[in-house]
Amino acid sequence: ECSRQFQFKEEHETATKIELSFVVPGDSTSDMDIDDVEVLRFAPPLDMFVVDDAVASCWGDNATILQTSYTLSDKDENMLQIENITDNGDGTATIKTWTPVAKPSTAADDPNYAVELVLLDRNVKVMPADDDTISPLHGAHFMVAHTPNITQTLTGVHMLKMGQQGNFGRYPVHLHMNKNIDGSVVSRNLVTQSNQRCYVVHGTHGVMLEYNIARDTFGHCFMLE
Repeated sequence: ECSRQFQFKEEHETATKIELSFVVPGDSTSDMDIDDVEVLRFAPPLDMFVVDDAVASCWGDNATILQTSYTLSDKDENMLQIENITDNGDGTATIKTWTPVAKPSTAADDPNYAVELVLLDRNVKVMPADDDTISPLHGAHFMVAHTPNITQTLTGVHMLKMGQQGNFGRYPVHLHMNKNIDGSVVSRNLVTQSNQRCYVVHGTHGVMLEYNIARDTFGHCFMLE
């Protein structure tokens, strides 16, 4: 039984195939019967991610980001801190993290299975007081209700431990019976450790939800009714 590691370098980047040869020193004529050949691909740990340059202006040094899992298990996600961000001048930016991680699936590998990077910090955070010993899963809740024809905007807010488990209509973000509120936007918000759902739109029309994030939540996360 034997094994060998080979490191691919930049000069191999344009290679169209890989050939595997077995050589026995001093014997070039004997037949060889080789069984159980296994090829494993390894990638060194990485601490840099290339992303759209839009993040260079709104993500900062030491901010916390999440690299989503590249397998079926959420245990393969990684929580990282940004060391610095460099604008590459070509529409992309390079994020360098303090801690290297095992190489995940990227858009270069397969766009359908590429991991995502999400920012887990916000300048505005809403969270309940930790003072309910009887019902600890009854956090605060945020609701916009019965405001027809009034444009609403909720952007860039972190809802932490929001929602009231088991209480009807008590969610981290809830647009309730507003009828038509054309032009309203709920975007770039973050819901974590929710007690009941995440973003609920009930009896409300004309609102755009985009780039919202949820992690570690309970119940149906995005709900239309």
